[in-house]
Amino acid sequence: MPPTLHRRSALSTLGALLALPALPSWALYDPVPDAALAEVQGAWQGSLAYRDYSPPHGLVTLPARLFVALTGPQALALHFVYADGPTKTVFSYEQLRFDFAARQLAWASGPAGESVRTHAITARSQDGATTTLRLERQADGQATRHTLLLSASQLQLVHEELRPSGEASLRSRHALLRPA
Repeated sequence: MPPTLHRRSALSTLGALLALPALPSWALYDPVPDAALAEVQGAWQGSLAYRDYSPPHGLVTLPARLFVALTGPQALALHFVYADGPTKTVFSYEQLRFDFAARQLAWASGPAGESVRTHAITARSQDGATTTLRLERQADGQATRHTLLLSASQLQLVHEELRPSGEASLRSRHALLRPA
């Protein structure tokens, strides 16, 4: 290599190395994920039981699978797959962004998160290896409560409608375990 090209190559390499510290290094400063949320990443299987909207309004149970990904230190992406009969598969996409300091949850539904509902985090407790989160929401005169039980081996999500009397009525319950 001619000396001029060698010098140019060395100067280009040196310039590139000197510019490296100026590049953003976000990964070095990202917060540690919430332990309870990080623990539920991965695949789950179980069932969804829900109260049918049509008379006689009985409980319907479907096999369910769930895939959970941590998308931030306090955020989860949920991908549900339901077997709704022999030839019908139903998909659901949820994004949960917790703000534990503000005691709020932004819950987005749909593939692009187009429907966002804000819930108050009214309780968070730990019982051994299980974390329980209670979420409540008031909108359009309707009160709802979600209870999440999170652990390495089980995940439950209970959705209840609350009457003005305070009585709770089950809307749906996901009961999921890690696949064997």
